[in-house]
Amino acid sequence: MSSLTYLYKASRRDAPQTIVKGRLEASDPAQARELLRDGGLLPLSVRPLQTAPLAVSLPRPIERWWNSRQRARNAAARADLLDALATMLLTGLPLTEALRSLENGDDQSRPSKQDRALIGIRAGVTSGKPLSECLDALPNWFTKSEVARVRAAEQRGELAKTLASLAESSQRSVELGRRLLGALTYPLIVAAVGLGVVVFLSVRTLPELLGVLSGAGVELPRLSVAVMRFGQTLVAALPWLPLVAFGLIIAATLVASSGGAAAKLGSLLDRCTPRFIRRMRLASVCEELASMLESGIQIVEGLRLIAASHAGLGGASLRGYLDRMTASVADGEDLDRALPDPRWADTEFVRLVAAGQASGELPRVLRRIATRYERDAARRIDRLSSLLEPAVILTLAVLVGTVVMAAVLPLIRLQEVV
Repeated sequence: MSSLTYLYKASRRDAPQTIVKGRLEASDPAQARELLRDGGLLPLSVRPLQTAPLAVSLPRPIERWWNSRQRARNAAARADLLDALATMLLTGLPLTEALRSLENGDDQSRPSKQDRALIGIRAGVTSGKPLSECLDALPNWFTKSEVARVRAAEQRGELAKTLASLAESSQRSVELGRRLLGALTYPLIVAAVGLGVVVFLSVRTLPELLGVLSGAGVELPRLSVAVMRFGQTLVAALPWLPLVAFGLIIAATLVASSGGAAAKLGSLLDRCTPRFIRRMRLASVCEELASMLESGIQIVEGLRLIAASHAGLGGASLRGYLDRMTASVADGEDLDRALPDPRWADTEFVRLVAAGQASGELPRVLRRIATRYERDAARRIDRLSSLLEPAVILTLAVLVGTVVMAAVLPLIRLQEVV
């Protein structure tokens, strides 16, 4: 009988007021309580550890979007996990022992998300399931394409190599995302500070100064009045922000549930997306497709699995492009003839893929394209960061100057009252 992991709360037999929390493995709750008693503990509560995501009935598009968001949050942890697991397998450590050694035992009573995932994977592997099937049960951690690559690696006996490749590609994606986030963080912080200064002056200083001028019958400076009204409007809108956010979530849910509306809105968002971000996504597709082809997965199946991993409005355009490409290739067209698209595949990209098909080196060509697009995206992110810094400084100077003038003009008008 396979064992499960249980979280327990117990008191010491020799010191009943001392409460102990942790986790242990047993075949059922009765055995777990028996093990606790054998260890000198009096069990207070024993419950199974929830390792799989909760089964909630959601529309399919919403479920895909939610899993996609969770995978994005877990990207760095997934890369570290796969890299460590590949390293342990290369040293000859059995898979179950490698998974057990990766579990964090610092706080056994409150396992982390990664710990829960590892425990669930290890439980499945111990019961005789292949690793790919265990990963497929965690859609908030692994995509269908990653599961397919692991399944093919198990059949070919190259599991450690494939896990290392997955870790490397995931880590590159995380690093590009961090670069982009770092480039945008500084302007956002400056904007928040500037708006905070405007709000403070609008609700504290300017109303008193303008009230004095208004009581004395002096004409109010227009700039000061405009800044005050702007800040007070922001303050008045704050209580409504949660309702607006909730409304946007509901609207996004309804749109995502409608395939046609999601495709149209996704296409609109795609037109507003910089080209280098689209190339980052296309690089990821090329990398995954190259790895699948090297693993022996057919190109139609590979494209279908990759398309399924792009969820939400942000991925609707790319998913639609991949679906059209999959349908064309399934009907017998060559890949290079199914590629042309004004937003995703330019002429150079199509020619390179055609050359790779003709020479039988398509996976290598796709990997080289992915590497080049990633380098180009990294350069553009660095250039964006270098351009944003002086632009933000200039914007902050204008904002500070405007705020200072809005505060100084009433002081100057006060001289007329005196």
